[in-house]
Amino acid sequence: MTLPIAFVDCETTHLDASIGHAWEVAVILREFEDGQPTDTEYVWQIRPNLAHADPEALKVGRYEERFAVPPGVEAAWTADESGHVAPMTRAEAVTAIVNVLRGAVLVGSNPAFDDRHLRRLVGRGRAQWHYRPYDIVQLAAAKLGTQALGPLPWPTHPMSRAIGVEPPSKDVAHTALGDARWARDVHDAATRRQPYEVTVEGRAQHAMGLYIETAIALEDAHRELATTKAELAEEKASHDPRLRCLIVKPDRDRDQYVGWSNVCEMPAGVWSRETALEYGFPASRLDRADQTGTSSHIGDGAWDDKGFIAEQRGWLRRELLGDYAIEYLLGDREAAYALLEPLDSEPGDAPSQPVSPGEADTAVVPRTERERWVDIANALNAAHAAGMPVGIDLDGTLTDHNAWSVIWDPATERWTVAGYEDEGDETPCTCTVAERCERCSDDDQDEEFVESGDADGDVFELISEIAVRLTDATDEGEYHAAGLIADLANGRKTLAEARAELAEITFRHV
Repeated sequence: MTLPIAFVDCETTHLDASIGHAWEVAVILREFEDGQPTDTEYVWQIRPNLAHADPEALKVGRYEERFAVPPGVEAAWTADESGHVAPMTRAEAVTAIVNVLRGAVLVGSNPAFDDRHLRRLVGRGRAQWHYRPYDIVQLAAAKLGTQALGPLPWPTHPMSRAIGVEPPSKDVAHTALGDARWARDVHDAATRRQPYEVTVEGRAQHAMGLYIETAIALEDAHRELATTKAELAEEKASHDPRLRCLIVKPDRDRDQYVGWSNVCEMPAGVWSRETALEYGFPASRLDRADQTGTSSHIGDGAWDDKGFIAEQRGWLRRELLGDYAIEYLLGDREAAYALLEPLDSEPGDAPSQPVSPGEADTAVVPRTERERWVDIANALNAAHAAGMPVGIDLDGTLTDHNAWSVIWDPATERWTVAGYEDEGDETPCTCTVAERCERCSDDDQDEEFVESGDADGDVFELISEIAVRLTDATDEGEYHAAGLIADLANGRKTLAEARAELAEITFRHV
C-alpha cells in the first residue's frame, strides 16, 4: 500500500514552537489510486496569539499584508483561487487539518519545523501522520551526490536549481502554499526515475544518447528549413515573368538547361547550373530537371519526351534542343531551323547539324521584355515612316482602319495579320484621311461630317493633345481616348463633340 504524501508548510509567529504559533498552514495532499497520483491543495489561516510574537517572523511571512481572517472570526479556509474566504472556528480548522494529514508522510523544506508547530496547533495526542518527515534538501542531496555538494549546511536554493527546479520568486516565497508547491516540485525532481545508472559510465552513455538525439533533431530541423526555403524560392520565382518558362535538360550527363515556352514553341534561354542559379532560378527546379528531365511537376518535357514542336515549323529532337536554343537566341534562325525535321516525317529521318562544343557550353541569356517592346515600337515607327496609318480599336486591335489589322487568334494563341472582309464584290478603299474619295463620302452619308470651320490643323491639334494625355495611361480612359482619335481622324465626330467627350475622360497614369 502506498501512503499518501503531504507537502506541508507553516507560517508562524516565532521560530520556537514552544513560544510561537502557526497562523497559516498549507497542505498539498497526494493520494494514489491504481498507482496514479492526485494532488489536492488545502490552506487555512488561524488567528494567533501575538503576545509573544517575533516581529521579524511576522515580517518574513508578511502577516500584516496577508492575514485574511475577518475580524471577530477565529479561523478561515483561504485556498479558494478566487480569493473567497470561508470563516470557521478554530476547532473546525484544527479538525480539518488532522483529517487531511491522517496517515500521510510529511515532506517539506525543514519539515521538522512544521511538524513541531503542527503538533502544538492540533494538541497532544492528535498528530496522526507518519512519525518520520522527509526534507527536500536530503532528497536532492541523494540525487546529486553528497560529495558534489560540499560541506554542510547545504543551501536550498542552489541545490534546487541544480536539480532543475527554480525556487519560489520573492512574492511567492514564505507563503505557505507557495513553499508547499516548491517542496512538491523538488521532491518530484529528486525521486523521478533515473534514465541511466548513477555511475560515470552511465552518465557518459546518457550524455552520448542526448547528444545523438539532439544531432538528429538538428539535422531534421535543417532539412525542414531547406525544404521551406525551396518552397519559398519556388513561390517567389512563380511571380517573376523571367522565370516562368519550363526548364528542360536535354541530356542527363550534360550541364545544360534550356528554358522552353510551350505556348510560343520557342526557347527562352540556355544556362549551365551555375548561370541558371545566378539568373534567379530556384535550385529545386534544377534538381527536378536533373531527376526527371524537366522542372514540371506533371512531367511535361520529361525524359520520355523525345522532342518538341518548334513554332509549327518542324520537329526538334530532344538531343538537339540545346544546340537549337543557342543558334535561335544568338539570332541565327536559319542555322536553328536547319536542325528541325519535317512534321510529316518520322523523327530521326533527316540528319541534323549540331553546333560546335564551344558554342554549346555558352550560357545564352534571353532578351529582356523591354528589348522585345522596343522591337514592337520600331516596327510601328517603320510603318509610320512608310506612310501607313496605324490606330488602335477599342478592343485593342492594331489597325489601319481600312484594309489590314493585327489581331490575337485564341485558337493558335498568336498575333496574326488579318484583312477586312470584303462586302460583295467591293474592294476596300485605300484613300487617306486627307483624301476622302467619293465612295467614302457616299458610304458615310448618314454620319455627321466635320463641321465647316473644323480645319485639318484644328483636328490634328486636338489629336496631339489627346495623344499627350494618353502617355502612360493605364485604364479604360486609354481605350476611350484611342477611339476618340479614330473618330476624329475619320470625321465621325466634330471638334466640339470630341472636346466634350475628352473633358469627361479620367486618366490614371503609371
